[in-house]
Order: sequence, then structure tokens, then C-alpha cells
Amino acid sequence: MAKKTYKAEPPGEIFQQGKGWWWKVRLPGEKRIRERALKPEGARFAAEKIEEAQEIALGLWQAAIERTAKAEVRAQAWARAKKKARAHAREIAQIKAEAAETIARQKAMFDKEVDAYTETLTEAQEKAKAVTEARAQAEARAREKDKSHADEIAQIKAGAAETIARQKAMFAERVDAYTKAVTEAQEKAKAQTEARAQAEAKLAEVLSSTVSTGTCECCGRDDISENDLVRIDSGQLFCPDCLEALRA
Repeated sequence: MAKKTYKAEPPGEIFQQGKGWWWKVRLPGEKRIRERALKPEGARFAAEKIEEAQEIALGLWQAAIERTAKAEVRAQAWARAKKKARAHAREIAQIKAEAAETIARQKAMFDKEVDAYTETLTEAQEKAKAVTEARAQAEARAREKDKSHADEIAQIKAGAAETIARQKAMFAERVDAYTKAVTEAQEKAKAQTEARAQAEAKLAEVLSSTVSTGTCECCGRDDISENDLVRIDSGQLFCPDCLEALRA
């Protein structure tokens, strides 16, 4: 039987194969020209009237245009999300570097202060030792002579005790200041880590919202999940319904 062809308003060629009408065209978003049956919705076979076939072709063309536009929108959203995620990652890295620098600077200051305190404490201890020795000598002289130096010895003791107490108070203040600085740096680092986790969760949510679909090359349905499409020996992709009908 001779093949009849008609030019449809959309690009491509509508032709009759057997009793049904088929369409040879490359739809927007497809990489190659292929032939597809112009089936009414829910039907298993191609339409037998040219007018109905033309309407189906126009509907497929419009659906392909809308699907391509949606895919472009998703691709643009994905690109924006990736760009934002990279910028956020750079910001978090900078914040972490600044936090590490702050902690290192505070630690260096603390170490310096500890060294200074250690030196001061050593001097105080040496001074106290000297004072103790002087006191022992004074006590010996007092015992040898008389008790007239009791007041002088008490003053020496009080001075030594005051010096040690003052040095201990200064050290305690420096330790408190260092502890506060380290706590603030740790809290800032924790807040930065939580901000990064929120950004990563938001990116994962954006990525998970995109679902890939394909088109059955038998019935023409274009909302089939790519995981459900099966490529038969001829190289065509069949949906589960068409595959079951072929096997029957």
C-alpha cells in the first residue's frame, strides 16, 4: 500500500503506516529525528484519522517545548545553586581561616604572658628565697643579740607575702582573659560550622528536587521516569505498558 504523507503545522512529516498515522520529527530537547505513533491519550494504537493525528502532533510539539523550557529553568537553577554553594564554601573557608588565626594569635599572646608570668614568678621565688634567707640570718642575729628586730622581720614577711599574692592575682587575671578569648573563638567556629551545614542541606534539597524523565518511543509518553524505560533489541525505549503489550 502506497504511503500517504501530509505536512503538519509543526516541523516534521506525518505519514500513514497501516491504518494509523505516524509522525517523523525531532522534538525540542531530542538529539535525533525519529518516527512515533500519533496515539490518542490512553490508546494503544495510532489514530486512524488525519485530523486527530494532526491535533495529537500539535499537542506533542507544545508539550516538548514546555518540557524543554522547564529543563532549561532547572539547569539555570542548578547552576545558580552551585555558584551560591561555591561562594558559601569560600566564605566558610575564610571564616575558618580567620578563626584559626584568631585562636593562634590568642594562644601566642597567652604563651607570651605565661612566659612573662613564669619569669616573674621565678624572680619572686628567688626574691622570697633571698628574703627567707635574710630572715633566717636576721633571726639568727636577733637570737644572738636580742629581740629588737622582731618588727623588721614581720615587715619582711608581710612584704614577701604581698609580692607573691600580687603576682598570683595578675596571673589569674591573664588566665581568665585567655580562657574567655578561646571560648569566644570556639563559639564563632561552631556557628560557622552550623552555617555551612545549613547551606549544604539547602543545596541537597535543591539537587533532590530535579527528577529526570524520558519519552517512550512506542506510545510517545514523555513523563516516564528514565529508570522505568527499557531499550529493546531494535534500540527503541519502551515504557512498562508498551513492553508488556509487545511481549503479549
